[in-house]
Amino acid sequence: FRDAIAREINAPADIADNSAPDAARAIAAPIYGGTHMARARVPAAGPGWLRELNLDPRARIAAGLGAEVVRAHQEVFMQACWEQVGKVLEANELLNKGRLAAEALARLHTRIQMLPAARQLAFAQPLHRRVKLDALTIEAAVERSSLPDASLSPQFRRLTGARRPAVRAAARAKNVGADVALVERMAPGQASVDPNEYTPDGITGLRSLQLLGAVADPAAMIDLAGIGIKAQVPGVQLLAMQTTLRQLAAAPPAAPLALRSNLATIGMITQSHVTAVASVIDAAGTEALAGGVNAGLGSVIAVAETAPRARAFLLEAKNGAAIAGAIDVLNDGRMVVRSPRTQPNRVLGTLGAGIARDGNLAETLAELPVGIFGSATPAAIELDGAGRVEAFDAGADFDNWLGRRFARGIGRGRGRPRKPPPRQPEGFALPVPELERDAGVIDRFASGFARMVEGLQIVARQPQLQLVPFDLAGAATATAARINPRLTVPARLATMVQVGGIDLGHLITPGIVVPATVDRIMAAPELPEPAYARLAAFDREAFLPGADAILPDTITLLETNPRFIEAYMIGLNHEMNRELLWRRYPADQRGTPFRHFWDWENGQPDIGNIHAFPPAAPLGHNTRGGAAGGNLVLLVRGALLRRYPNATICAWRAVRGGTRQVLMPDPGPGDIRLPAFFGSFAPDISFAGFDLTRDQIIGGEGWFFVIAQQVTEPRFGFDEAAAGAVAANPSNWLNARWIDTGTQPGQHLDIAGRLNGVSADGVHYGRDAAHLAALAMQRPYRLAVHASHLTLI
Repeated sequence: FRDAIAREINAPADIADNSAPDAARAIAAPIYGGTHMARARVPAAGPGWLRELNLDPRARIAAGLGAEVVRAHQEVFMQACWEQVGKVLEANELLNKGRLAAEALARLHTRIQMLPAARQLAFAQPLHRRVKLDALTIEAAVERSSLPDASLSPQFRRLTGARRPAVRAAARAKNVGADVALVERMAPGQASVDPNEYTPDGITGLRSLQLLGAVADPAAMIDLAGIGIKAQVPGVQLLAMQTTLRQLAAAPPAAPLALRSNLATIGMITQSHVTAVASVIDAAGTEALAGGVNAGLGSVIAVAETAPRARAFLLEAKNGAAIAGAIDVLNDGRMVVRSPRTQPNRVLGTLGAGIARDGNLAETLAELPVGIFGSATPAAIELDGAGRVEAFDAGADFDNWLGRRFARGIGRGRGRPRKPPPRQPEGFALPVPELERDAGVIDRFASGFARMVEGLQIVARQPQLQLVPFDLAGAATATAARINPRLTVPARLATMVQVGGIDLGHLITPGIVVPATVDRIMAAPELPEPAYARLAAFDREAFLPGADAILPDTITLLETNPRFIEAYMIGLNHEMNRELLWRRYPADQRGTPFRHFWDWENGQPDIGNIHAFPPAAPLGHNTRGGAAGGNLVLLVRGALLRRYPNATICAWRAVRGGTRQVLMPDPGPGDIRLPAFFGSFAPDISFAGFDLTRDQIIGGEGWFFVIAQQVTEPRFGFDEAAAGAVAANPSNWLNARWIDTGTQPGQHLDIAGRLNGVSADGVHYGRDAAHLAALAMQRPYRLAVHASHLTLI
């Protein structure tokens, strides 16, 4: 029989490789578990659950029952599966499009790689700023090399194409091929095409003027059309220009312009300082002081370095030179020029209360006439809140002139300095504002100065020619790797399709499989319902042979069959995977949707993933506890558990109590076992499974199986009396019977009946509700049956 069924099962595979006889049928009995183990034939020999399952008729019947259960409930099962699939179908559609895009782009990528390196780079020119070549991008590497930037542009590629008329004409003229390969020759570096060849000449390197040669006749007009300039210049002018250029070329290079190093700490000279210094020089009445404006500004800067906190500066013309001093205002209003520590400060004047101490001192002083501080007599200045002079006292040399000026009042404008009286002697002085220290102003000035210096650079000599080669082949290889669709498309899809926030490239999730082609997601559904219930409803005799022969109100002990359970679960999953394939569910037929046979209390499954079963393990050893034998099951048939659905069931270790076994009085944690799983099926059969073996419950003193009422659900009433019993007063309320209360069956309890006034154990009949509840409360009932009294099937 094994040989015959093996030939039947293996026939489709034999037909596929042309090794089957002509009578073989292409549609044959299934190989249960074959898809999970990727086997198209039953193993020819050796142990293993796959061979035992498919060649043992008993195991095949169990697997066939699982397949029948799936066919009977396929719509219910598929509905549960579709509810789990979520957006997998949408993701698969996107992955399918991605696979198509990868295959199409791979063909294009292959054709691009067949092109010369220069053509490849020109074709991928938009990617140059995003593809790295060593430490730089390709775009940056081209900019730093001698290869012209436009050499890899699409425009240059089209211009130098072998089919361009101009290129073909030039090729015919030179009698060479039309493929000029210009970029390939420029990449290593050639002087004829190097950008340094076209560097601007600068002032001292105007080769165009030198090419004109010597001027023969200085009085003649020289035509500049030979150097591309449509103009004529006198020969004497051109001769002078050539002479000047030769002198500049022979002169040593001048030192570069630079800002003062203390510009940020001391401050910056502005136009107001230049104007003030120029005014003092003009007022001095001399043609020019030594050094002029530059000397005056240098004096201001020198004083600012020694007195950085000066409020203003006083610039005086003395002995043919401009001398500056630092102006400060003391607490008493005196305006002084700071002197060395060995000399007293020079007092310029006193500011009145009308001048704000914290205002701009230089602005206030600028409103005063030029030369006011040149007098040896200190000035007394009083200004009101509107800026008008209230009082003024100065040297006698200026009394008349200043009196006329201040009689009209002076404003607070910032116009040009007032013209001093005509022809004043040397010694005029003028306040100069403090240097500009605003960091923003200084930064903007430094930036503008740098750009100005850069624009004024003079190229004194022709720069040294430097050729920087460009790695054309390396850039083409890097670009080809960067645009490889076998890498870019899966990487893009990984960011678009994620499972639980994890991209497909790093996905390790049970029940989710992504093939190497990354063209679909295969999600194995999970159906966690106990599979025994479907089998019991489909064929009760197959689930429990002889179930109808068990008498009502019977307790018995059974043992599970791991071989049957494993075969049934494999057949169940085998047929469910076939159904998923038929319904176009995204699965690979290797999933294990059903893993629960019993309803275990801890929620753990009965079997693992079928594709992970050890190939050499016997049938039944891949089931929970199957290697140690089946589980013991206490079966109860009747109305007991229907009447008391919350009754507790347990196994209790027995001890010797005289001539018989009794429950262990003080059980420890290992002396009471709660059921590992529960279950029931129609019409009135319930069962509880225990992690106990046959030897444990019978060996030694054995174990009791206990069914007890729930202690948290109290019941009230009296005992039923035996037939022919006579009513009597009970000695204790635990033994009180309905007949003792005088209540007829089906009637209400009569408080004033025959037990009125009777008391026992301190409880009085009918006194109040508490006493009545105490005497009518029934103790919970517990039934304990020793395992030796149960028939072990």
